[in-house]
Amino acid sequence: MKKICSLHFKKEKTKIQPKALASLTKIVNMVVLECALRSGKQAYAEDSKTVTLDIVQKIIPQLILDL
Repeated sequence: MKKICSLHFKKEKTKIQPKALASLTKIVNMVVLECALRSGKQAYAEDSKTVTLDIVQKIIPQLILDL
């Protein structure tokens, strides 16, 4: 997560505090987990045994609104 954040820093000397990094990591993990759960529910609703990219794309708009 730290490397991903540092890729978007405009200045090389910019740092992220450990507590901020830990909080950001928890939030990203929760969003990914919620995406997986919603995708699974959508796949089940469509009688699909697998979660496809199309299914994930269907749940993303509502997921973003719910954030």
